[in-house]
Amino acid sequence: MIELRDATGLTQQLLADFANISRGVLAMGELGLRALQSNVMQKIISLWSHVPPSADPANLPLITDVLAKESIEADRKIADYKEFCRLKAANKQLELDKMILKYQQSLRLHQTLRAYGNQLPQNQENAATISWIDGATSFATLKLADNSLAKQQLLALEIRQLLSIVSDTKPV
Repeated sequence: MIELRDATGLTQQLLADFANISRGVLAMGELGLRALQSNVMQKIISLWSHVPPSADPANLPLITDVLAKESIEADRKIADYKEFCRLKAANKQLELDKMILKYQQSLRLHQTLRAYGNQLPQNQENAATISWIDGATSFATLKLADNSLAKQQLLALEIRQLLSIVSDTKPV
């Protein structure tokens, strides 16, 4: 490996950067003191597959072109992932907006039913109405739980994390 690297004029650091490993790991691999992982070896081999057998330092522009192409492809993949995260965050925001609306509606319904139920006298004439109010209040309580503030906060946190990926910042 040392001979190929030297023949192409690459430094250990440049080759290590290309393979996404430290220079020390590459040096130990070149000396046979450490086995390089197969994915690292495949990446290094892919670079050298673009170099003619009679490579000399005059062929370095070819190697830098390969490195530039790798960089462009990596940048495109990052941009695609950021766009995916942006779209996912937008969908999660719509989900959160719906959840907040349902929570507010359920809370108003729950409060209205309880207030109305508390005003009715507890007698035989109102038994069916009170039973219906109790059922509707239970339903509103379930809807409150389905759209709880804790769930809203978790969803908002997920949105912040996705947006931090898009903007290259750490989530707050």
